Amino acid sequence: MTVPASAVVSAPADKVKSTPPASDSGRSEPPPKDDARLGTAVAERSGDTALASRGAEPAATPDRSAGSQSGVALRFPPQSKTPSAPAPTAPPKPATWKNLPAKDPWCPPAIAAQAPELRKVAAADAIAFERVLPGWRAAGASRRGRMHANGGTHREDSLAFDAHDRATVLCVSDGAGSCQHSRIGSHIAAHRVVEMLLAVTEKVDPAIAADATKLKDYLTARVTEAVFAATDALLDLAKKSGCAPKDFRCTLLTALHYRGEQHELLLTNQIGDGAICLLRKDQSTARLGASDSGTHSGEVSCFVPDDCARVKAKAVDCITPVEPIECVLLCSDGIEDPFYPLEKQAADIFRQYYRGVTEPLKDFKAQPTQPAPLLQESAAWGLAQWLEFEKRGENDDRTVAVLHRLPVNVSW
Repeated sequence: MTVPASAVVSAPADKVKSTPPASDSGRSEPPPKDDARLGTAVAERSGDTALASRGAEPAATPDRSAGSQSGVALRFPPQSKTPSAPAPTAPPKPATWKNLPAKDPWCPPAIAAQAPELRKVAAADAIAFERVLPGWRAAGASRRGRMHANGGTHREDSLAFDAHDRATVLCVSDGAGSCQHSRIGSHIAAHRVVEMLLAVTEKVDPAIAADATKLKDYLTARVTEAVFAATDALLDLAKKSGCAPKDFRCTLLTALHYRGEQHELLLTNQIGDGAICLLRKDQSTARLGASDSGTHSGEVSCFVPDDCARVKAKAVDCITPVEPIECVLLCSDGIEDPFYPLEKQAADIFRQYYRGVTEPLKDFKAQPTQPAPLLQESAAWGLAQWLEFEKRGENDDRTVAVLHRLPVNVSW
């Protein structure tokens, strides 16, 4: 399942701002990034739409031509040991970030043969969606990271969303960079969870819907089952295509907002890194769950479809009452890492979403000046522009999805 075409918006390319990199004495900096051009979720990817990525900045290569020695050999009397002074060398050339289309097909033929629905998925370097719901608005954006653009590889983050009268489901998934088909894993996992949760919440037994405890138990079990279904789908695809299950490893963040006639609940689940955060009407923030990290910085200890994912799928947070909540945010580690620790820094994100950006946050190289993303007519466009921030060493794919109240109840 893909993001419904009706929920996907296009952002005008001429509005995307490109910020020149700040100079840093003695160091070479990458040139300004290309404009991000948002298309539909199935927009055709091209080199011009490639965005920035994660990883170390490429080292500058000095031009040695000016520093070559003369071909004339100088001879000195034996008693003289003084060497000739070396010719001056030219300063190193600035490093250049390339913006290359992905070299490989998004879905290899051997895998597409076992999952024909994947043939309909067109690679996109940037996507955005938006839909207004009763009392709420759902919006999100995802962009390819600078290192992927520089290396000619695909965006590994996935973003999935859908809704009906009773429920809204948001999923953010990040493919493990070291795994060959992780972009396929993240796509299948996110869309499978949205598909299943939307189906099981469309018609809930009236006896269950009327009882708060029964409804909580029912929906909690359905979230767990949806993650199981995503895991099983990847294991099945790995078996049929002759791949190892770890080739499809990905993280998975899920949020289900259920609006019943009598009860309203918000349920979330997290496997791997990334973050799920809340903003309350009193402007306080909270982080749900925890980023799943290993023993080393940046290491994730559990992914879908690993066996441990089935255990973590049972750790579902249920928030009720929902009335105090103003906004729910899901993001990949491309946002979590620059704002670490999010337990403290989530307020900075929400403040910019509701107040806008007038200057970069501390330790950020650049942030596009913009009005409040969630107060704009198009929140999807606002979020996509916000993803253009620059912070040294933070070049990963970036994905964010939000569900926020309309009309807005907070102001800074």
